[in-house]
Amino acid sequence: MSKEEKRAQTCLYFGVLLGLIAADWHWYLGRYAGESAVAQLPFTPVIYVLWLAAVALCLGASVVFFWRARKQEAAYRTNRRKPKRR
Repeated sequence: MSKEEKRAQTCLYFGVLLGLIAADWHWYLGRYAGESAVAQLPFTPVIYVLWLAAVALCLGASVVFFWRARKQEAAYRTNRRKPKRR
């Protein structure tokens, strides 16, 4: 596994994990909004938007790293191809 693939998988896993945490947080605040002191803070929506931006950033970085890994692998295969015999 190349360095780019490792980075891509790490970003993908972090993006999925952050997304699951955001979904759980959204569900919790929807169900128990009156019981949570955190939900009543004035800057909670800002944190929520920043959290979703972090999810998008991780998933976007994962796409870029996977694309770069694929590009490197294609170049490696092209350079390592055996010439045809005539």
